[in-house]
Parts: sequence; C-alpha cells; structure tokens
Amino acid sequence: MRGLKNTIVAVALLYAAGFPLAASAQMHGAEQPYGSPHEMPDTNANRPASRGAAAVAEDLRLKGKCDRAVPILRNIAEGDNAEISQFNLGLCLQDLAKAEHDSQKAADEMKEGADWILRAANAGFARAQAAAVNLYLDGSGVAADPIEAKKWALLYHSNPLRYSITLPDIDVGVSNRLDAAVTGPMRKEAKARAEAWTKTESKSDY
Repeated sequence: MRGLKNTIVAVALLYAAGFPLAASAQMHGAEQPYGSPHEMPDTNANRPASRGAAAVAEDLRLKGKCDRAVPILRNIAEGDNAEISQFNLGLCLQDLAKAEHDSQKAADEMKEGADWILRAANAGFARAQAAAVNLYLDGSGVAADPIEAKKWALLYHSNPLRYSITLPDIDVGVSNRLDAAVTGPMRKEAKARAEAWTKTESKSDY
C-alpha cells in the first residue's frame, strides 16, 4: 500500500513540475507570429499572409520605418479585405516619395501611393476616404480636382463606419480650403459624383 502511495506522489510531483512549462510554451508561442512586433516576416514565403503581418507593417509605418513596411504591405495588399494594408501602403509610398532625390522615382511613388489609397477609399475604408480629400485638394499623386476632393469629403462624412469607430470630422483647415475652392455649381457636381459613387470590393485580381 505504501508503494502505491509513493508512486502516486511521484506522478503528482512530475505533473506539477511539467505542467507550468507546457503552459508557458503555449503562451509564448501565441504572443507574436514573428517573434516581436518589429521583426520582418519572410515576404517571399509562399503562404497566405496573416493578420499579424498587417499589424507588424502598420507598426513599422507608425514608427517611420516605411522602407521596412513596404515589402510586407506589398505582399498582403492584394488579398481580400485588405483595405487597411492598402491604405498603409499608400501612405508609406507617399512618405518615401517625399524623401526621394530622384524626381521621376518620387513622382512614380507618389502616384502609386495615391492609387493604393484610392483603392482602399473605393472599398469604403473611411480613413482612406478622408485621405483622398487631401490627395485631390493638393494634387498629391493625382491631378488636383477640388470637386473630387469635395466628393470624398461628402462620402467620408456619410460613411456609417466613421461613426462606429468615432472618427473625427475633416480638419477645419481642410474644410475651409474646400469651401473656398468649391462654390456654386461645383458643389452640385460634387454631390452628384458622391451620389453616383458605388463601393467596390477589395479583392485580389488573382
């Protein structure tokens, strides 16, 4: 009987020692898919990009490391429901363009950045729609068009997702510039464009 008790005690001690190690291993394995928020994933891997990759890339962009974020974002921006990554890619490309010394390369990056931002805007992503206002008001990567800028302002303000995540109104300075640039019949045209706009799905072409 004493031998059976000793066996039970030994098994219990081994279980107690081993269980925390196993639980700890599982917890650490789930923390970050790439080890740390700043570790760049293998952008050449032939596997579906995870949501973790998008978070890593956005974190890099917010820290001003667009040179590292762009390769990640290019790998995931063609996926389904990739509006956030498209938006971040567009912002990063335009940021890089501002620091580019080669004028032609800067113009190409600025245009491509605008294309990605507008793709996200047309998919209904509110932050991209707000950015589109500035694109057309300033002519950043697109031909300046205050009517188109006003169209995006109208769409942004009427976007129901804007209210669900409590995004603010368009900046007062931008709004004042719009009011000065878009007058009379131009306002009717902007409203007509906004009413004719239809959301496009953000899906891969492949």
